[in-house]
Amino acid sequence: MSETIPDEAIHISTAFQLAGYVSVVAILWQVVDRVATTFAAEVCRRLTTSGATADIAQVVHEITAEQRTAYRGTPSLWAARIYSGV
Repeated sequence: MSETIPDEAIHISTAFQLAGYVSVVAILWQVVDRVATTFAAEVCRRLTTSGATADIAQVVHEITAEQRTAYRGTPSLWAARIYSGV
């Protein structure tokens, strides 16, 4: 905790951004390996096929929406991820 900003949240995504990464996808809690692996593989596939024109935030949003539809009754499977960056 910062003495000047008492409510400051420290998260691994912030650490990666401070280390110089422009875009970070992180999770807020532990997730099921099968769902996380599917998500990561699909992100990589879409970014690879889209090349430099890919909008990472949009890709994360689309895949999360797809998983939300697939696992509507279990938000713990799809709601944990966050995107930080530009």
